[in-house]
Amino acid sequence: MSTTRPSSTTARSRTTPSSTPPRSRQAVRAMVVGLVLTLVALAAPVVDQMSAGDLAGHVGSVYAGTGVAAPAASAITAYLVSVEVLGGLSWVGAIRAVRRGRDRAPVLAAAFLVLGTALAVVDITVTEYGRPILPAWLGVLGLLPSLPGLVAVVLLWRRRAGTLAGAHEDGVSDA
Repeated sequence: MSTTRPSSTTARSRTTPSSTPPRSRQAVRAMVVGLVLTLVALAAPVVDQMSAGDLAGHVGSVYAGTGVAAPAASAITAYLVSVEVLGGLSWVGAIRAVRRGRDRAPVLAAAFLVLGTALAVVDITVTEYGRPILPAWLGVLGLLPSLPGLVAVVLLWRRRAGTLAGAHEDGVSDA
């Protein structure tokens, strides 16, 4: 009877970059690009509020002549920052799920993509008095992370479809 204990590497399998499938690595790269774009979108309204004041000027012009006080640009900035923080956390969660090889990673990434894109489209299209509340550049900047998100989701679903097709070729059924 052997009293040797298994090493920590055999006791628990860890996914390393070299063992991650190529499509997963490509998806992670796309997600990192999306995360970086999200961080840029997070910083943009803050930098604007501290310098140019384009958001405040735009919001003031939307409400000018209506007799209604414009919402504070700081409130809109706080909303945009909080949405982007949630977006950043979503990217990190999706990246971790892919790196760990979770079966739910494609579904999670697709759900985050749909929610994030829908919210970005709403931000671009919401109007007051016939004019969009956000300046166009801020709306587009908020939508940009959806592009690498779409690439990542397509890569993940193609990998998943390939994995399922491979399982059927090996004689393994879904039942």
